[in-house]
Amino acid sequence: MKTKQFTVLTVFLLIIVLLAALTNPADDDEADTFNPLVDAWYPVEDWELEVCQKWGGVATINNAQEGEEDYISMLTITLQGEKTVYESELTNETLYEVAYYIMPFTADADYAVRLRNTDDGEVYSIQGKTTASVNSGAAGYKAVYLDKVYDVAELKYEGADGSGVLTVPIVDQDGAYSQDAADESGSSSGTGEWTDW
Repeated sequence: MKTKQFTVLTVFLLIIVLLAALTNPADDDEADTFNPLVDAWYPVEDWELEVCQKWGGVATINNAQEGEEDYISMLTITLQGEKTVYESELTNETLYEVAYYIMPFTADADYAVRLRNTDDGEVYSIQGKTTASVNSGAAGYKAVYLDKVYDVAELKYEGADGSGVLTVPIVDQDGAYSQDAADESGSSSGTGEWTDW
């Protein structure tokens, strides 16, 4: 009796596992090209309209427009650098904290992050050349103690959505920053003569 129950239970579980494996969307060819920023929209059902009209009202918004193929941004990048200077009899180091985010829109993008001294051009690599995926982007944070002075953080990017170098001043913990570094900040294709990866 127990053998029969065990056999029936095993067959039942095997059928469930096979059905789950056969209906897994990750195995579909579409899963490789799915972009949630574009493909995640679906047609609105009647019951959704009813709920919105019941709780949100039936007045029509006069300035609403239907979406088109034009997007506000093809590439999103943020970069922030902060430093805290520690001076004592034992050490003269600076804590550098760098945070970055890159989200390409249509295709993967290569990027790298570094610190740079605008006076002598010396650089310190925060993140070597790597790739940000179109479906998930990339983000990072690094804190490092250094005895060299750096005044800008830079993120170099290259991909189908554009290429260039984003340069931002490294801000002191109290909010101060070098005016020379601020003058050099912004996004351009040649900031800091960054030719290597």
